[in-house]
Amino acid sequence: ENQISKNQTYNAESSWEVRKRTVWKNLWHQKVKAKLKHFMWKCLQTCLPTNEVIFKRIGRGEGRCSCCGEGMETIEHLLFFCVNAKDVWKLAPVRWDGLVDKQHNLWLWWEEAIQSTSKDCGPERVSLTINLFWQIWKARNRRVFDNEFQNPLNIVSKAQVEWLEYEQARVEEIEQSATDNIREHQTRRQTA
Repeated sequence: ENQISKNQTYNAESSWEVRKRTVWKNLWHQKVKAKLKHFMWKCLQTCLPTNEVIFKRIGRGEGRCSCCGEGMETIEHLLFFCVNAKDVWKLAPVRWDGLVDKQHNLWLWWEEAIQSTSKDCGPERVSLTINLFWQIWKARNRRVFDNEFQNPLNIVSKAQVEWLEYEQARVEEIEQSATDNIREHQTRRQTA
């Protein structure tokens, strides 16, 4: 019986390690700016300085949401449940309706999101979603530090523009690389 217990513990730990490796590997391979990967890493590590995190760490403030005041400002509240976030998601061109039950835990939500996307049609949804998360965070910071309210439509527009600009730059980089490879191949053939 003791041996079974040790094996079950080992299997549970190794299963968790595999899940973590999968999440991190997927995150670092996302086709988004490096700062957005770092931002998502902080979100998933629960180390982004939301009011709840600050309150728990140093006892300052009350931990409530700076934007709506309706709940503790956890990363999940900020990205999904805050009135401002809900308005953004109503306007966003990407939907994750099948993952609503996971929104209480960003880690679980993220695991499901990356598993639910296929290589052909899903990576763009994840990239745009990361950009939306980033813009929601930036709008929250403008509210907290500059007392500026960001219109949800502007938040969505900024996320889309940044995503499209990055995608266009990636395509241009790939095309330039292909052109350079063709030229190099032609030069080699001519000199051979």
